[in-house]
Amino acid sequence: MLSVLPDKVDELQDLLIAKENVIYEKDEVIQAKETYISELEKKNEILIEKIKLFEKYRYGRSSEKWTEEDKAQLILFNEAETAADEAEEESEVKEIKVSGYTYKVNKKGKSIPDDIPRNEIIHELTEEERRCSKTECPKYSECQKLRPVLGKEESEELKYIPATIEAEKHIRYSYGQIKCEYLEDDENIPAVIRAPREKRLIPGSIVTPSLLAYVAVSKFSDALPFYRQERLFSRIGIEISRQTMSNWMIKASSAMAKFIKLLEQWVLSSRLLNMDETTLQVLHEAGKPVQSKSYMWIRVGNRIDENGNERKIILFNYFRDRKK
Repeated sequence: MLSVLPDKVDELQDLLIAKENVIYEKDEVIQAKETYISELEKKNEILIEKIKLFEKYRYGRSSEKWTEEDKAQLILFNEAETAADEAEEESEVKEIKVSGYTYKVNKKGKSIPDDIPRNEIIHELTEEERRCSKTECPKYSECQKLRPVLGKEESEELKYIPATIEAEKHIRYSYGQIKCEYLEDDENIPAVIRAPREKRLIPGSIVTPSLLAYVAVSKFSDALPFYRQERLFSRIGIEISRQTMSNWMIKASSAMAKFIKLLEQWVLSSRLLNMDETTLQVLHEAGKPVQSKSYMWIRVGNRIDENGNERKIILFNYFRDRKK
């Protein structure tokens, strides 16, 4: 800073102009630096993205290294197109020409199993359609002749009937005592008797064995979670919550303890026993944090049935820890 300012006006104006020029030049330098830094940051981001892309191409998994799970997930969206491309383009019906007429017959190998119920649908011509069409014949109005039946063609189709559900209403009658005029009432004979009812797997529940089997097979064999089954039941007008189905499965497993014990005996008596351990995390389990590991042991064995067929048995055992 100047200790003494000039007395002349011209010199003072020159001094102020020079100072403004210096400030202006400093501002330009600062803006230039900021612009330069901003450009460098953009270039740096671009280079980082390129490096990530190159690393993905260099070290990432290529399409040739897809796992079976990846392929299964891909089929989830284009299964119809993939299956259509792989299948042979062939018709299920072949044509046979006899005396100038073409018959259509189902090819062998496409037959429907014999145990499937058949509902025959007859297709016939009316008598009017079978009458002679030669109107120029002098006996046309009097003729009663009809085209004779030469044969028939048979073809089969599969019809799907959507799942239906019905309620079983049990009515149990009660019966009182027989009034006897000659003998007194016997205290050992109950005053009221009722018609017996078969034992139930889950007493006090609306579930029947058929419904319980359907829910269990859908859950454990078809991998259909309870919340999806809940939506399916709701679609046909039945409200069964996932909590109810969960309780059914727990009670059913307890009721079938003896049968599961028998399966364990068969597995242990197998010629070959395979075992595997799988770790998993269980949510909302009492006394355990969510991050802790639980264990599922899978045992696979087999049993030869009375017909000589080998039946595979797979048992799942859950453990909170490895202490056992």
